[in-house]
Amino acid sequence: MPGKQRLLFSHIYFPPSPKPYGKMLEFMAIAFAEKGYEVSVFTSLDPARPQAAEEVDRRLGALGISVSRVAMKPGQGLSGKLRSAIRYTIALSRHIMKARPDIATVGSFPPLMTAFSAALAGRLAGTRILYHVQDIHPDITAPKLPSALRPFYRMGGGLLARLTLRLVHGVVTLSDDMRKILVARGAPEGRTVAINNLSLSSLEPTSGAPAAATRADDRLQVIYAGNMGAFQALDVVAPFVVKAVSAIPNIEFVFVGDGVRREWLKKELSGLDPERVRFLDAMPFAELQPLLAQADLGLVSLDDASARFAYPSKIVTYLGMGLPLLCLIARESSIAREIEENGLGIAFDAKGIDAAVSRLAELSHSPADVARLKGRAGDYFASSFSAETYVRRWSEFLKTF
Repeated sequence: MPGKQRLLFSHIYFPPSPKPYGKMLEFMAIAFAEKGYEVSVFTSLDPARPQAAEEVDRRLGALGISVSRVAMKPGQGLSGKLRSAIRYTIALSRHIMKARPDIATVGSFPPLMTAFSAALAGRLAGTRILYHVQDIHPDITAPKLPSALRPFYRMGGGLLARLTLRLVHGVVTLSDDMRKILVARGAPEGRTVAINNLSLSSLEPTSGAPAAATRADDRLQVIYAGNMGAFQALDVVAPFVVKAVSAIPNIEFVFVGDGVRREWLKKELSGLDPERVRFLDAMPFAELQPLLAQADLGLVSLDDASARFAYPSKIVTYLGMGLPLLCLIARESSIAREIEENGLGIAFDAKGIDAAVSRLAELSHSPADVARLKGRAGDYFASSFSAETYVRRWSEFLKTF
């Protein structure tokens, strides 16, 4: 009976950490405690925030959820992050061996070693390990390493990843593309499913605060909210924005967030009308919500090399706010098919910039078409990504364990 099963959720991030995955894990812990599971959590403790952690643990304890933490300072630099990852990995494996839960989840961060170690501990403890794959490693992390290390990391990491997939009892990942890759590498086909993450709108309270930036009523507004990093294909985003602003008089772009390539992007777009291309600093989701609610389309971008190994979290965030998608991504990806088959917006690649700009020009003169797209986005979110749907799909999957 599910009520007798002991379920351990684990991740290095958990409240009071503001990381979205930690908030999602807290939501899941509460949801499955309510379903009758004996729920516990294993995570890290930032020594600088012991009181905040104690408050979280007391609140969850009142709901019957126990939280165990390993004290760990955030690692700085590659060596510091590696030390932190090793410390957390060892502590998690020991906890699984000692607690011996029936089922334990392990995330794909820290990469590779944590899931492998937890899978070994699970085999020894008789615990069924559910591997929650947010990004496929070593593929997604290798480009971030010094070039001299990449071949060794790919070889060793690839072997470790395959061994892990053969040791775990089941896998949850984010897209059909990711599921196919993981199954091909050894994940159990009958117990590997694609269940996308909860949106931030399901995890954060709705804000009634006014938007931090107003919009011109006669313009089509496109918003980009999130990381502006090395894998967001910003070298394609920049010429696309230039062409769109040049061709469509009544369009504007708002970029919200930080990242290693933010200043580069600002410089590339600095020659455009500052009233039509604006940059805002990263902000809490409660403050971001009104901006998303007033926009017309949400811009998503991912380079071709990453499109099969990750699923941008901002897609679900946008849909959760009823925001259609303007998605720069590989045309053969499952994400592009999802957008097109469900009428969620525009999917295009570097070769399709002109067609995307033409479609935006049409939408800029048709508020009714924009409203229809928003309606489809909201309906699709409710049927596919709502909190109720998320818990139901996880619950059905856990019953197969």
